[in-house]
Amino acid sequence: MLYGDWIGRWGRSFPDREALVDVIEDRRYSYGELSDDVHRMADFLSNHLDIDPGDRVAVLAFNRVEYIKLFLALSRVGAILVPLNFRLAPKRLKAKNSLIYSTRLNASTATRSPGSIPRWLLKKSAMR
Repeated sequence: MLYGDWIGRWGRSFPDREALVDVIEDRRYSYGELSDDVHRMADFLSNHLDIDPGDRVAVLAFNRVEYIKLFLALSRVGAILVPLNFRLAPKRLKAKNSLIYSTRLNASTATRSPGSIPRWLLKKSAMR
């Protein structure tokens, strides 16, 4: 079992038990559903976005179910989620990004207006 694949174990052991409740969307996820979603996302991250074990993925987003799924998927891949606070000013975000050397940034469309994410934040860092 992968260190980060505890959701897979729960999905196999208790596929019908409730794992997560999204009160905003009024949706409930079983461990089986959550496990399937996380494994699909982990496959996409590693095979299509070239996220490797040890990579840091900075995320600028509100707290949502997708955020939890991303955390679990990155854990399965062996990558590290680096949460960024959407309340920070761009100057502070830039300072934090230079400290973490993130490989990728996922900016939620719910947290930004067009043009509000600086280009430097969206580029792949040269440092790993």
